[in-house]
Amino acid sequence: MRVKDSFDNFRENFEILTNRLRRLGKSSIRILLYAIERGEITAQDVAADMGIKLNIARKQLQRLCSYGFLRRVDRGIYAPNVRKLLTALMLLSLEQLKKRNRKRKSS
Repeated sequence: MRVKDSFDNFRENFEILTNRLRRLGKSSIRILLYAIERGEITAQDVAADMGIKLNIARKQLQRLCSYGFLRRVDRGIYAPNVRKLLTALMLLSLEQLKKRNRKRKSS
């Protein structure tokens, strides 16, 4: 793979990850933090500890898994994809720093 192709691929993945992270609502973020704290979680855990309906907990977990922020360990058991989460957070932070630097330069 050429360097330009690799960079383009990186940029595309960056945009996907950061857009997904931005779209997360408060409940999704709470679930991610809960998963990081606990290690492995189930929909039953999420529903009971967060006071939401079981079917909503299942949908949230499946969506977070499809985004790549959680990974399915076993049937009904999810764990945080720490590498993907850290990458997304780091990229988002870098993007914010770039915007802040641009504002300073234009002032």
